[in-house]
Amino acid sequence: MSTSSFVLGPQEGETYDVGPLHIVARVLQSQSGGLFELFDLSLGVGRIDYKENHKMGETHCVVEGEIEFNVQGQKFLRPAGTAALVPRGLHHGFSNLGPAPARVLIPRIGTKKGGSYELTLTKELREPVSI
Repeated sequence: MSTSSFVLGPQEGETYDVGPLHIVARVLQSQSGGLFELFDLSLGVGRIDYKENHKMGETHCVVEGEIEFNVQGQKFLRPAGTAALVPRGLHHGFSNLGPAPARVLIPRIGTKKGGSYELTLTKELREPVSI
């Protein structure tokens, strides 16, 4: 599959809203020949918990606010500027404990064999909502 170049402005990209989560798909598998994805997540107070472990590693980059990472049950509270690498197959997620919003970039490389982006959002740290 061939790909073409493009440049997106700050408000451009495919968007999804679920509870306190706003996702902007900056680069999709279909735009990169299945090799790369980039998601920009803005999160109010809430938690992201992946319902299945990815078949590939994942990197989370905190751009704004403070995020509590949960990897295999171990928690790490980290500020903007933090990068977290989660090897494939590990149960993981992250939370914004508030009160300010937080923003996380998630680049995914090699997604063609790793499947699409799937997550469960737990609104205000309560019931899961699948998106």
